[in-house]
Amino acid sequence: MVCILKPEGGDKLMYFDKNLENIGLKIVKENGNWDDIKAEKDLQEIIRVINEIKSNINISLYIKEGIDLKERLRREYPEIQQMYEIISNIPFNSTGNIQVKNSIENQIMEELKMDYFGILAGVLKKHSVIKNIESFITSVW
Repeated sequence: MVCILKPEGGDKLMYFDKNLENIGLKIVKENGNWDDIKAEKDLQEIIRVINEIKSNINISLYIKEGIDLKERLRREYPEIQQMYEIISNIPFNSTGNIQVKNSIENQIMEELKMDYFGILAGVLKKHSVIKNIESFITSVW
């Protein structure tokens, strides 16, 4: 999956390791500890809210829900903030400028996707699949 963020200096496309994503999803589905069950529910909630925003039905309700969700997730998962800090320090791999439709809906969906990967990075790190969050990011453009 790709996330598009708008840090200073332009949009950044981030690519995450699909194999590691699948391993993280398998861990939260199969592991019975409380943290993994919570992570799985939060990942499902992120996907639900993104899909509701995409549906464009009652969008103001889902924008508000998306804002509330991302605020809660950032309080509960320190890995999300760590991922933002890491990515803001990674230089671009391309000199091209990525142009993305700038709307509140797109911004919330992209930030929720980033939160999704932050949660998975925390799961992978906790289960010693990765040593650091950077190893989950394959490239930044």
